[in-house]
Amino acid sequence: MAAAEFIAVAAGTSNTKAQLVPQGTADTLADVIGQRFDGSPVHLFGNSMGGAVAVQLAARRPDLVRTLTL
Repeated sequence: MAAAEFIAVAAGTSNTKAQLVPQGTADTLADVIGQRFDGSPVHLFGNSMGGAVAVQLAARRPDLVRTLTL
């Protein structure tokens, strides 16, 4: 069993504001799952913005999600 925490940072010290969008973050998370878990389906938990990201990932890449908990 392995657990990974994925934290997306949307704020920084630069003059430009980063816009955190679930679709883009889901793409990044898919890459992380591919690298960290060899693309094997994972049990995915998301809360608040993480829930929106989890839903996007499950909808777009169901091959990477074994279960989804919101």
